[in-house]
Amino acid sequence: MKRIVEIGKTFKAKDLKSAAKKFYDFLIKKGYEWVAEEMIESVKNGYICCTNASRCNLQKGKISYNISNDWSYYWGLENVDDTNEYYAWFIERA
Repeated sequence: MKRIVEIGKTFKAKDLKSAAKKFYDFLIKKGYEWVAEEMIESVKNGYICCTNASRCNLQKGKISYNISNDWSYYWGLENVDDTNEYYAWFIERA
């Protein structure tokens, strides 16, 4: 049986890095320190999503969607309608 954890949240923030920090704090409270750390480091380097899928083509500053089914986690952070609202998500399959 597969367990799926989906966490999504919308944040008001002045920029992507501020939104990432807010989602970081949220993930820490949920017990996902490892993904919170990865997300902060990735956003610092210009990546706004990440997955462990071997065939996902990650690009700086763009959301990449999984093209394969070989992933166990996936997170992303995006600006909603070019406003100061950001949506962040984390999905884990086990």
